[in-house]
Formats: sequence, C-alpha cells, structure tokens
Amino acid sequence: MFRRKIYILLGVVSLSLGVLIYILFRENSYIGIAFSRLSIIQAIRRMLEGFSCDFLEFYFPDFLWGFSLSCGFLAIYLPKRNGCIICTGIAFLCGCVWEWMQHKEIVSGTGDINDVLMYLLACITCTIINIRSERYEKN
Repeated sequence: MFRRKIYILLGVVSLSLGVLIYILFRENSYIGIAFSRLSIIQAIRRMLEGFSCDFLEFYFPDFLWGFSLSCGFLAIYLPKRNGCIICTGIAFLCGCVWEWMQHKEIVSGTGDINDVLMYLLACITCTIINIRSERYEKN
C-alpha cells in the first residue's frame, strides 16, 4: 500500500510539474494560451525568462509525462520486477507511438528522437525506483 501511495504522489507531482512548465514556458501551446489571460502568469513568465532553454521547454516535459504514465501503471498494478518492466515498457511504447504520430503529421508536434529518449529515460528511472523500493520493503 505504501508503494502505491508513493507512485501516485510521484505521478501527480511529475504531471503537475509538466503542466506548469507548459503554462509558464510554452506560451503558444493550447494550455499556455488558456492561462495567458491571467496577469499573475504573465508576471511569472517575465520573471522566469532567463531560465528558458530548449531542454526545459521541449524535452523535460516529455520526461515528466513519461515518468507520470509509468508511475500510474505501477500504482495500478503494483508489479514485481518483470511486471514493472512490462508496465514501463508500455508507457515507453505509448510515447513512441505519440512521437510517430507527430512525425507522420497525424497530430501536431515535432516527433523527434530526443523526445523518445526522454520517454526511455523516464521509464528507466521509474524501473530503478521500483526495484529499489522492492529491496527497501524486504529489509
């Protein structure tokens, strides 16, 4: 039960951080446009202008969303090691399909390999956390 709560917490925090990055750094995205009318968002954007970079704007949110999806699967199934690899593998596959659809212009986006690498890194990170938490529970 403790692991489920941790996965839910990690998933919600990473998803929320990804949304926040889109609101603050991706002004032309749908969610960025929706929040642009708020003066507080405009003020925060001006304060954070110096922190803007391609990694933070484009790649880190993909890592966060891949991590959040992986945590979601792990929270639902609470798998052991092999099941964890399957869950995070499915999350990675979802990211790959999403990037492929962008590449084929089915949905808007860039569909580049760096995004796929971020999904892979997120899934590996989640797998490592799962393996370590299993060891912690045994002790």
